Formats: sequence, C-alpha cells, structure tokens
Amino acid sequence: MYDDGYFLFSRWFASARSRGLSVITEFLVLTVVVNFCRSVKRDCPAVIRIGVDDSGENLVVRTVLSDHNHEIIPAAFQHSRQQRRLDTEARQEAAHLLQLDANTYKVCEYPAEKTGKVVTSDDVQNIRTATRERNKTGNPVDKVLQLLRDIPGADVGIGHDNEGNIAWLSFQSQEMKRNFELFGDVLIFDATYKLNNRSMPLYLPLVVDSDGNSRIVAMILSANEEATTVSNFLEKFAASNNCSQVKCLLVDKDLSTIACLKATFTAATVNLCLFHVLKTFRREVTETRLGITVAQKTTILEILQRLAYAATPNQVKLPLLN
Repeated sequence: MYDDGYFLFSRWFASARSRGLSVITEFLVLTVVVNFCRSVKRDCPAVIRIGVDDSGENLVVRTVLSDHNHEIIPAAFQHSRQQRRLDTEARQEAAHLLQLDANTYKVCEYPAEKTGKVVTSDDVQNIRTATRERNKTGNPVDKVLQLLRDIPGADVGIGHDNEGNIAWLSFQSQEMKRNFELFGDVLIFDATYKLNNRSMPLYLPLVVDSDGNSRIVAMILSANEEATTVSNFLEKFAASNNCSQVKCLLVDKDLSTIACLKATFTAATVNLCLFHVLKTFRREVTETRLGITVAQKTTILEILQRLAYAATPNQVKLPLLN
C-alpha cells in the first residue's frame, strides 16, 4: 500500500514541477489518501496520508491509521470487482470463446488460469452482453453476406420482397455443388423451423452419397414459406445447378412447396416423406374429427399404415370396417 501511495504522489509531484508550480502551493489543494480497506466497506477509518517536507524535496508520511471497522479477508479481496477486472486481451479472448458457443464455466476457467484472477459467471455474462451491444452496430445482414462471400468458391444469393425487406438468403459452397452434381438424382427437400433467433425457416436440401450418408447441397434461410418466396430462391438454385438430373423428390405434405418444386425440377417424380404422412394420419384420424369409436380409429390407422408401406396396390388386403 505504501508503494501505491508513493506512486500516486510521485505522479502529482512530477506534474507540479513540470508546470513550474510551487510544491507547497499545490499541496494546499491536494492530499494524497491511500485507503487500507480491502473491501467495498464504507467509512473505514484506516488511512495513510503522505505529504512533503518544508524543503519540498522529500516525501513524509503524515498520518497512519491501521484500525479497520471490518474483517480483512484476502479471499474477499480477490473476489472484489476491482481485483476481478480483466485486461483488454483477456476480455477479447473470452468474447471470442463465447462467440464460439463455449461452455460458460470453461470460459470462466480459461482467463482465471491465465491471469490468476478470480473470474465469475457474472463477469462472463457482462462480457457477453458488451459483445452483443458492440455487434448491434452496423447492418448484421451485410456482415453475414461478407463472411459468406469471403469463402472461396461460394455462391451467395439474396432476395427481397416488394417492400425491400430481405425475403431469403442462400449459400452454396463448392463441395455442396459437387455433391449435387454427383448424387443429385434423388433430392430430399425440407425445412427446419424456429431453430434460430429469428424463427426463420432454414431449408437444407439433401442428397445421399454412395455410402448412404446425407450430404447438404445448399443452405437457404427464408423469411416465410410463401409460394412466391420459395419460387424465387428455387430459381436462384436452378440458375447455378443442373436441375434436370433430379429424378426423384422427397418432400413433406406442404402442397405449395410441392408445386414450386415441380415447376423447378420438371423431370422429377414427387414422393411424400413417410414420416410426415403417418404423422398427418395420426393427427387427422381421431374420434372427435371423424365421429368414430376407438376401435374404428385403430383399424383405420392400421389400414393407412399398410397402404403407406405397400410397394404395390396388390400387396394390401383391406379388412371390413364395422
């Protein structure tokens, strides 16, 4: 604590001399006080006062009061906000880890091990909040577009509605294009819903390679599932790829999407996804909707499931309903 007080006083002393002012005159309006209190306790009487002697050349300790009105706990001192404060480099590293979705507790451990300071989850949350506020500046869409376009060989598209709002954003890498070219005879087309912070549908067209693995051939983020929007980004996809090679389309029950796909992939046969078909049957066939009994519902669902799994119409024998 004496070193801290001496440092502060030395800065003031050098400043006074550089300005050509009398040390005694400056000292009349300045008293250097160094507090012993190692917490945020208020009104603690512990203090050191440092001044200069009559010659103005030497430092003199005027007052020393070491009595505290609270406990002195080193651990509490290390947990104080001033001591936990990280330098700029450590904060930047923590912010980078958070952008990579690293575990919060791991983010706490990394700067703590590197700097020897106590880092709490509140500190990490403050860094996260500050990073988000900084990222709000500028247009986030422009940043995303720039990041995608910086990828070598990437094909990036963007569409707008009549009011100038972004309607869709598409991305296709060189590897995606190659996979579509090699395995594009069967195309699986579906979207994920409400899995991003904008609740925008994300279309991930898939093909199946020779090893039976699914391969993403494009990423399309859409503002909605309207037929106009779907048609527009499919036109972009068709302009960059040979869609005539697609012989089979596997889709869900969305009729508007199916119509758009048929217009783009003219040589393909549309097949409904079995999972979505059976899910729709279970939702629609209920006692309340159809006015049937539980036994009739069970029989109907069994018949529909046999029809769905049948390879030919002759493979199904339909039981009579009572």
